Amino acid sequence: MTVDKTVYCTVISRSYLRRAAAFYASLRRFHPDAEFHALVVDVRKTDDIPERAYLPFTIVSIDEVPVHAIEVMRLYYDAMELICALKPSLIRHLLVDGGARKVIYVDADAFVAGRFDVAEDLLDRYDLLLTPHTTKPLPLDGKLPDDLEIADYGVYNGGFWGVRNSPRALEIMNWLIARLRVKGFAWPERHMFCDQKLLPLAAQFAGDGFHALTHPGYNLAYWNLHERDLVCEDGRFLANGEPAVFFHLSGYDEKAPEVFTKHTDRFTVENRPVLREVLAHYRGLLAEAPAAEATDYGYAVHNGVRLTPAMRRHFFVQNNFERRLA
Repeated sequence: MTVDKTVYCTVISRSYLRRAAAFYASLRRFHPDAEFHALVVDVRKTDDIPERAYLPFTIVSIDEVPVHAIEVMRLYYDAMELICALKPSLIRHLLVDGGARKVIYVDADAFVAGRFDVAEDLLDRYDLLLTPHTTKPLPLDGKLPDDLEIADYGVYNGGFWGVRNSPRALEIMNWLIARLRVKGFAWPERHMFCDQKLLPLAAQFAGDGFHALTHPGYNLAYWNLHERDLVCEDGRFLANGEPAVFFHLSGYDEKAPEVFTKHTDRFTVENRPVLREVLAHYRGLLAEAPAAEATDYGYAVHNGVRLTPAMRRHFFVQNNFERRLA
C-alpha cells in the first residue's frame, strides 16, 4: 500500500556512515520528521553494523534489498561502482516494499541548507527529477573539468534523484537495475561512468514525466558554481537569490579542511570566500556526527584474492560475469 509520504535515502559504504549521519542531522533541521534510509553496500546483514544501535536513521543491508546476482556484482564492481549501481534498487525497494509515495535520493557527501519543498511539489506532477551538471558553459580558463569532461561524466549528476511511485517510474527503475548489473563500471574508455551515463536515457524514456530540476539551490557543487552567485546572509545561504537547498561536497577531504574539492582548483576559499563558511558549516556537522568504524571494502575479492580493475574488466569483456547473470 502506498503511503502519502516522502522518504529520503542514500547508498554508502560503511566508512561513509559518519557522513550519512551528518547529512541526516542537516536534513532534520529543515524536515524534522523526515524518514531517512542508508543502504550500506559492504555489510551483508544489518546485525553486522554495531553503529545501528545509536544512529537515528534506518540502516539497510544488502540482504534486505532484492538485487538479482548481487554475489556476482560484488566481485566485479568496486565500492563506488556498486554504490551507484544499487541506487535504483534501493529506490524501488522503498517505493514497492516500503510503500513510499515519493523518494528523494541524495549522495551522502552532502549537507542540507534548506527545505526540499520545490522537489517534493514537482513530484506531484513528474515521475523522475534529475539535476543537470551545468546549464551554462564552463569558463575557458584552462582548468578542469571543462565542458567536454563534464559531457563524458554524463549530462545529469547522479547525486540527486527524485522519483515518485508510478508505473512509469517503476518501469524506469527496473530498466536501470537491469542495465547497471553489468554496465555500471567507471570506465570512460568503454563509455561508462557508473549510473550517470544511463541517466539521460532514463530521462528520455520518462517523456513528459521527466523534469530537469534547474533550481539554483539544488546540488550546489564544483561543477556548477560558475553559474551560481553564492552568498551567505544572516546565516542563510542563497544561490542566485534563491534559498540553497543542499551542497554536494564531492571531493572534500577532512585532511585538507580548507580545500573545497580535490577535483579542481577553479573554486577556492580564496577566490570564493563564501566557501569558507560552507566548509565551516560542514565541518561542524561532521564533528557532531557519531564515529563509525571504517572497514576494508568487502567486495572485488574472489577466493581471498583481491581482483584488480584490469582483472575485473577482463572478465567483463569475456562475458564471464554476464553468463553467470543469466
